[in-house]
Amino acid sequence: MAVSILAILLVGVHKLQSQMVSMSQATRFLTLAPLLAQNRMAELERRYFKDIDKDSGDCGKAFPGYVWSLSMETTDSDVLKKLAYPMRKIEVSVSLNKGERTYRLRTYRAVPDTTDRRNNQPGPS
Repeated sequence: MAVSILAILLVGVHKLQSQMVSMSQATRFLTLAPLLAQNRMAELERRYFKDIDKDSGDCGKAFPGYVWSLSMETTDSDVLKKLAYPMRKIEVSVSLNKGERTYRLRTYRAVPDTTDRRNNQPGPS
């Protein structure tokens, strides 16, 4: 009788342990993925959004299993045609373990097509 009760308790403890591990992995991803996506977006801004339509890579040895991809496309709209620069949709995705979990960061920006050659800065925005 005692062995039966102990077996039932151990099954419950095992299930609880596996749920805790799964929740820990999900929490880690939901903490790291936004930071990695924001880091990639900051890198894109540092390059003034130049010469990039699509790009991808891994997140380095510090974050094994994490990969990122970036896409940028021009959005067309009658309202947006009045802007000095075209409006671009920029999306950064961070995935873990070949798409097991995915986080997407999307923003829209007015991005100049050329830089001001005199001081190597982006044109007026």
